[in-house]
Amino acid sequence: MTKMNSPADIASRLVPGRSIPKLARRGDMLALSKALLAEARETYAIPESAQTVAVGWTGFPGLEARRFVGASRSIRARTLLPTPVDHIMAPRSNAQFLDHAEQDVANAFIDAIQAVGGGSALDGEWLRVAISHAKGPCSACVQGLTDRQMDPGVLAQLSRRFPGLTVTLLWVSEGGRLHHAILQGGERL
Repeated sequence: MTKMNSPADIASRLVPGRSIPKLARRGDMLALSKALLAEARETYAIPESAQTVAVGWTGFPGLEARRFVGASRSIRARTLLPTPVDHIMAPRSNAQFLDHAEQDVANAFIDAIQAVGGGSALDGEWLRVAISHAKGPCSACVQGLTDRQMDPGVLAQLSRRFPGLTVTLLWVSEGGRLHHAILQGGERL
């Protein structure tokens, strides 16, 4: 297997409508995340400076070639991003915490799972989500992952809806370091 080292190398292997390339090394996840976000920005004409964009992908049978793209409300208003059905809603009513990229990705994933007849547990399946914001998901999106007494945020709702699904969130900090959070069964692992 050829080792992938740079976002440019991985980007050259990303083909719309085809599965995400297998990673040769664990460190390639950083390059893959950057390449998928760049692909989404190019596809939907989203400037590099616009935040927040998210791209999800899965190995679920029949969905391996799909990208679940989401964006903040301000970006969505200026682009032709597909609009998923609102299966999951933000837990807060303040406009600052509504219609986030993570919510779009979660809802697009649910649409796709329903379209291929996927079940509700998704035991052993995974969803990875690259987030463009250097601070990662906001407090409203991760709400309820560490305290089940709180109303669940969009990521906790997704994880509770599919308790056997492992959701991995990925983001790159200002310093260029890859960060991640792993969710399963409505909790952060």
